[in-house]
Amino acid sequence: MTESSTKALDTLAGPLYFLAILLIGTPLVDILANTWPLHVGLLTWRYGAVGMFSGFVLTPLLGLALACWLAITLGHRVVQRVLIIASLVAAVVLLVAALGFVLDVLQLRHSVPANPPQALWTFEVGAAKAVVKHLTAVVALVWLALATRRALRASAGATRTAPAPLVVPVGEREQ
Repeated sequence: MTESSTKALDTLAGPLYFLAILLIGTPLVDILANTWPLHVGLLTWRYGAVGMFSGFVLTPLLGLALACWLAITLGHRVVQRVLIIASLVAAVVLLVAALGFVLDVLQLRHSVPANPPQALWTFEVGAAKAVVKHLTAVVALVWLALATRRALRASAGATRTAPAPLVVPVGEREQ
């Protein structure tokens, strides 16, 4: 990058990080508002909340991707580490939610009315879509974390300079 483009990106860093936070946080606030009050012990509440969240999961992924790209590009190593951890934690949470959702679907399946005939098919397709969205988000989060980690390690090797020698040959001493 040229010096002017680096300065321009440095100028945009604040608004772009803020946009990333909005992309991550706004859907999370929306899903919380739509599922409040929390009734984690209720099977139907869990099914509805986790199923609904599958429709919100892509926007936070875009926010994380934007933040990772910005942190890598600007060399913000601490931010990269935080994003790696956040991505892996989110992946674990989504994986647990998806597995729990599958169990909830299996329990609720028998309570789906037989009439109309397509009700069970609609229920199963909707559940399958939600599980696929969550599992693909898990893959994306892990991949993003690993790629950011590789970039962090690559930049660490590139920015390190060779240590000064302990013994300086006679011809290279400063006079």
